[in-house]
Amino acid sequence: MRSGAKLNCAPRRCRGSCARGQPSGIAFNHAEASADWLYHRRMTFPDAPSITPTRAQPTLVFVFGTLKAGFPNFAVNRGRRVGGVFRTVQPHPLYLMGERCVPWMIDVPGSGQCVAGELYQVDAAALAAMDELEGVGRADGYQRKALQVQGDDATVVMAQVYMKHTEQVTQGDVRHGPLAEYTLEHAALYRKRGEQAY
Repeated sequence: MRSGAKLNCAPRRCRGSCARGQPSGIAFNHAEASADWLYHRRMTFPDAPSITPTRAQPTLVFVFGTLKAGFPNFAVNRGRRVGGVFRTVQPHPLYLMGERCVPWMIDVPGSGQCVAGELYQVDAAALAAMDELEGVGRADGYQRKALQVQGDDATVVMAQVYMKHTEQVTQGDVRHGPLAEYTLEHAALYRKRGEQAY
């Protein structure tokens, strides 16, 4: 450093939220600081191993109906399957509903049977595609919520599952159920939106 040169230690003002414990009026931009740290690390230690940001963890999704392997909407399921059969820890009603015989699991824990299905690791894009198919956010769609499911080896995990509210169920629309498992025999009755039933 040249003689007489001054070191500029003035704090930068944050364009985002302030970290807890920072003095009033002074904030810390974590993204900028991280980028600065990586830049100075490369300049100071050019032979050091590079640091790659970790990828987002996949979401576990439990599917019990048309998104299962070999079933009508499996093409939408771009997840990676976790081996074995999984079942809901608590019983839930599973019905075939309406003229299209759509499988609905109803959010009434303790009623019905423990439902069998498959578990998948799903990235953000695949999860968004599933949400679109299941109508998440629509008044007539499914809700996605966390639920405990158990594998063949008794391992219990939390997974996302698509369910219906009790207010969406009309008893006159129940065609079959409650079921313990949605089978290919049930899937043969299923019709996608707009398909003609014969």
